[in-house]
Amino acid sequence: MRMREWARPHTEAEPSPLEEYIEFHQAGFPAVGRFCCVSCGNKVACVGLLRSCRVCGGDLWERPETSPWVMQP
Repeated sequence: MRMREWARPHTEAEPSPLEEYIEFHQAGFPAVGRFCCVSCGNKVACVGLLRSCRVCGGDLWERPETSPWVMQP
């Protein structure tokens, strides 16, 4: 196996690129599951179209698993 200069091996101390990936969901698009408002942390469950946040009016949502608003065990 050859590695290019710019590629370096992944170590356990560094997060993998997939661990750093956060998917955002915009209000008005179809979604199913639990979401947290990116702006204020309001949590909602959605089946259908994501609405704007009722607390702050924000239009951007993320999954609780990747949200800094949710305490991870």
